[in-house]
Amino acid sequence: RRAAAREEEARRVQEEELEQQRVKQAEIDRGRERREKEEADAKAQREKILREQDRLRKAKEEELRLRQAEREAKREADRAEKERIEEEEKRRIAEAQVREAEEKRRLEAEEAARRRREEIEEQKRLAAEKAQKEEEIVRSSLGDFYEKARERRRQLQEQQLASRDQPGGAHETASAGGSDGSRSGSDGSENGSDTPESLDIGGGSEGGFDEDDFFDGDASNSELSDTQDATEASTSQMSQSMQSMPASPSAEDLLGF
Repeated sequence: RRAAAREEEARRVQEEELEQQRVKQAEIDRGRERREKEEADAKAQREKILREQDRLRKAKEEELRLRQAEREAKREADRAEKERIEEEEKRRIAEAQVREAEEKRRLEAEEAARRRREEIEEQKRLAAEKAQKEEEIVRSSLGDFYEKARERRRQLQEQQLASRDQPGGAHETASAGGSDGSRSGSDGSENGSDTPESLDIGGGSEGGFDEDDFFDGDASNSELSDTQDATEASTSQMSQSMQSMPASPSAEDLLGF
């Protein structure tokens, strides 16, 4: 019995030792599992943190990229707006220059037209004054011619009347009249030389009007009538010559000076 008791005691002690070993091993296993779990949790936490950091980094990079793109877009918009303003300013300046040039050309054209009108008016005025002076000179010359013609016609009529009233002194009166007529004709030739050649006054042998031929002292009544006809013909020829003259002849050309 004692041996059995010793064996039983030994088996109990061994079982206790085994139980203690199992407890210790279980504690070791639980500690290892706990460490493994803690390590796994820590690793998961680290990975989570890393993923969050990576997400935050990517988000920050995206935000920076968007901001950069926004700044680029703003700079591009500002540049485009600046170019548009510059182009608008250039266009406005060009339009202003065009308007200024057109206004300048218009004013220059108006000024040139005004000067041209003034020049034309001045030329017309000068031409009118010149024509008026030349007409006055011609009228004065015609007036002198008509006055001399009327005076010589009057003298001729007086001589003829005196000849009819004094039959005995007709030859003497006619001779005296002829002498006076020759002198008058000579004066007429001198006056004719001062008259325009185109008027054929004082032409003499050229077929013009010769006062010596018409105001001779021996002229008859028919010659007196011929004198009047010749005077009227010379007047008509003078009018035609005046109409055929240039628009603004000089006084020298007009009177043959």
